[in-house]
Amino acid sequence: MWKPVGRMDIIDLEHGHFLIKFGLKSDLDEVLKGKPWFVGQQFLAIRQWEPEFKASKVLCSSVAIWLRSDLPIEFYEPTILKKIGSTIGPMLRIDSHTINGERGSFAKICIQINVEKPLIKTMKIGKMAQVVLYEGINDI
Repeated sequence: MWKPVGRMDIIDLEHGHFLIKFGLKSDLDEVLKGKPWFVGQQFLAIRQWEPEFKASKVLCSSVAIWLRSDLPIEFYEPTILKKIGSTIGPMLRIDSHTINGERGSFAKICIQINVEKPLIKTMKIGKMAQVVLYEGINDI
């Protein structure tokens, strides 16, 4: 998905962490400055190497999670969905079925949440209170 110009080596550090070495600084810059990255539906958190990094000791305070909501169809516009997602946390992605209008029963957006803060359970959208459903929250 990154298509580096130079060499790219990947080292498994365990506990779901990988060290990726780029042969060219320009390739590293493209990845760090690029869009939020996903492998399938899974968010790929990326950060620059830190000295004395130990994968077994990493505490993650924020995660990417999919929100699901049975919004009225008029709210399925990308700008509206981005605004809705951004009120809860940094907006990462809109589900392709939602964005392409292939599904009208519910909308899915991916946001980044801080797991150390309480989750927002409802929000006002238009004139109605809307329940916010978090997919896979029990895994967290």
